[in-house]
Amino acid sequence: MLAILFLLLSGFWGVTLVRFFMPNIRRHLVACVPSKRIMQYIPDYLFTIPTGVIVGLMSSSFVCYYVTLALSFVLDSPTACKNTGVVFTCILLVYLSASCRISISKRTSKLDPDLASIPTCSKKSFSAILYDITILVIVFLSAFIFFYSYKITGNNLTAGATVFSDLSPHTAMISSFGVGFNFPTQYMHFSGDGIQYHFFFYYLCGILQFLGFSIDFAINIPSIIVMACSLSLLGLLAIMLTGKRLSFVLAPLLVLFRSSLNIFLELQSVSNIHGFSLVSALKYVFSYMNWYGDTEYDSWGIWAINVYANQRHFMLGMAVILILIILFLPNLRRMSIALSRENDFKGFIKTFIASKHSWLWHENDPINPVGSLLLAIIIALIVPYFHGSALIAALLILATMAIFSQNRLSYIIVALVAIASSMVQTILLSGGPSSVVSFAFDPGFILQNVSFANILNYLLIVTGLTIVLAFVYSSVMMIFDIKKQRPCYRFLLFICFLAPLVFAFLFKVSVEMLANHKFIQVTLILMDIFVAGLLSNLLTIPFSIKSKEDKATLSAEESIIAQEPIQKKAHKKALPLPAFIAMQSGATLLAIALLAPLTLTGISEWAIYVNANRDTCFAANTKSELVDWIVDNTNESDVFLTPYWSFNRFFLAGRATYYGWPYYAYSAGHDTDTRLYNYEWLISGCNGNIDEFVRYCTERNIRYLVADDEFYNYLSTYNTIGYNREFFEQNLTPVAFFSSDNNTTIYRIY
Repeated sequence: MLAILFLLLSGFWGVTLVRFFMPNIRRHLVACVPSKRIMQYIPDYLFTIPTGVIVGLMSSSFVCYYVTLALSFVLDSPTACKNTGVVFTCILLVYLSASCRISISKRTSKLDPDLASIPTCSKKSFSAILYDITILVIVFLSAFIFFYSYKITGNNLTAGATVFSDLSPHTAMISSFGVGFNFPTQYMHFSGDGIQYHFFFYYLCGILQFLGFSIDFAINIPSIIVMACSLSLLGLLAIMLTGKRLSFVLAPLLVLFRSSLNIFLELQSVSNIHGFSLVSALKYVFSYMNWYGDTEYDSWGIWAINVYANQRHFMLGMAVILILIILFLPNLRRMSIALSRENDFKGFIKTFIASKHSWLWHENDPINPVGSLLLAIIIALIVPYFHGSALIAALLILATMAIFSQNRLSYIIVALVAIASSMVQTILLSGGPSSVVSFAFDPGFILQNVSFANILNYLLIVTGLTIVLAFVYSSVMMIFDIKKQRPCYRFLLFICFLAPLVFAFLFKVSVEMLANHKFIQVTLILMDIFVAGLLSNLLTIPFSIKSKEDKATLSAEESIIAQEPIQKKAHKKALPLPAFIAMQSGATLLAIALLAPLTLTGISEWAIYVNANRDTCFAANTKSELVDWIVDNTNESDVFLTPYWSFNRFFLAGRATYYGWPYYAYSAGHDTDTRLYNYEWLISGCNGNIDEFVRYCTERNIRYLVADDEFYNYLSTYNTIGYNREFFEQNLTPVAFFSSDNNTTIYRIY
């Protein structure tokens, strides 16, 4: 119950903050769309609720973490620190929410005379009903994704075969905050070396576990919330750019069922060997259990639906990117309008570079650019340790947008705040920026033979038709915008959305180049907006049926004589009924034909996800005697010398291990080679020297050895002795033994 209240309070505070800084949401949204007509399809809540929830969850977690961290240096009781941190945060949110609400209520009396000219969208309209149903479907699919592969069944916390690798360190981090006390914060699979991973989303999950959620609910519920918010914002941006309500449905659909050529390459490969009928092909696809391996690392499922189940914080980062794009979009559109009004090259250059508003915001602007800027500053301030890669991707997109925008000073301010916040937080939490990120020119992403042709071939296999169709649609939009004398900013957005992908193929930001796939993923998700627009226009062609009234419409002169009003020009061009049917049928068939290559790989990957995680899973006993003993008898700061465990019941105790599964720590930037050498030296008994063993462990706060049967299967890399069981039995005193829990013995070292 307390966990639910924390979520509700955070969401309420976030929505209130958005309304406080953006008192006229419709003014802002209408400044983003190419035509005011589109606003009849856009209810305010599509922006305020998901944006508010994301900002609320992030800001409440940010405040709670740093308050608790500060208290950890003052109070000796971890429980008192956590309780005080949560209570202080909740009181602060209530106070700020009440203050903002009072301010909002006082200014609602100030009417905007031009607001009435902006079309409204009723909450009971067809559009709103369509959006609500879509959001419910997104929530349902998100819940299936997350609970299917990570849940408590009986006494076991189970993680599916395709997700346990990432969820192992995430589970440990959540427990370290929910059950343990990970302040100052360290990586739980690699104690004593600080934290080099953006962990704040898992701290939020830890708060929810501390407040009463079971660990599966503590991670799954926030995951569902942020995915629903992210895909709703994606759908909103799709409506704003395409003017099609159906794009709100199709954009999330294209994300969940991604485009790729993998399914076709797989079927071709197998059919060449065995031959295939359509029925046997479908049967093969829906019984498959392994990720496709047509490109390097594809077999890890890095592009599949699995990536969202693995990296729960990714959709939070994606939501932040979408919010920042929407906040700054009016600047891009306004520059396009200003440039379109210039008739000579000199005026064009002056408007683009040297005009006042190319760098500063408009005075007395009804969209309140200062409020939008302040909201963007808050997001930039708190986002670095929620998702660092998403922040980099957002800055790349905003930097490209700034080139073509007015009010560039706002872009610069947000970038400086984000960089400053990142530097301060990395110094405080990770020892400095170089421990977290290091930019290096390393073209080619993960390709072995780097050439332009190989890059294009790789992108075609991985992304299918997504980028091609997005380019086609954005180009067509540009042509129509020029023809109708509308701002051509939508094609510019296509270019801006490419920035993370280009960056991924040019620079390396961490030890593992594969981490760059997140930048490519960001670009692909944004490209789905344009693909959704293309499909929406095919499924609902922009033509109407010519009626008898159209034929009988009086001319302007006749209307004046007859004192009849002149009919307004219809928005859609009218076609005779036979022509309309023929064109709509052809367009629908083309849309269906495009949907096949756009979604079949994604559909097949859902089948793989279901099949691979149905029976094969890793389990951690939530009722483990070992865990209960550790929680009841050890301090939260104690470190344990254990087998190099991955997904193990030990981590449910919220304690750190000296050397867990090394790949997690390696990919997070830690020096695993040196640690492995020292680890093997330790478990061998420091060459039979108990004094040296105790000294080393004391220096690193390693208080306990967990002697588990899994130690006996360990194969040494540097030390030929391996685990020295006799040494520890002779020199250490056992403090607990669990015959029914894998015959595990716990020894106290000092």
